[in-house]
Amino acid sequence: MICCDTYIDLGCLNGCAPLDFGLATMDGVYTLLLEYNDAVSFYELDVLTGEQLEFDVKLNESYFYTAKLIDPDGDSVCYKFKTKIYV
Repeated sequence: MICCDTYIDLGCLNGCAPLDFGLATMDGVYTLLLEYNDAVSFYELDVLTGEQLEFDVKLNESYFYTAKLIDPDGDSVCYKFKTKIYV
C-alpha cells in the first residue's frame, strides 16, 4: 500500500494517455508505484535531465488511483487521480 503524508490531486485523467509527470530534474531511473484495488504495480523509466517523465501504463476507466514517483536520489512525490469513463 502506498502511504504518504500529502498527495497532489491530479483530478480526472484520460486513462488511454500516458501518465505525464513533467520534466526530469536529473539523469537516472525514476520509479513509479501505481496502486488501485489494493494492488501496486511497479514501473521504471531511465531518462536524462530535461526529458519528459511519461510512463506508458494501462489504466482502467472509472478507477481511483494513488501513485508515488521516486526520483534517482530516492526523493518521492505522491499523487492521486481518477480516470474518465468513456461511452
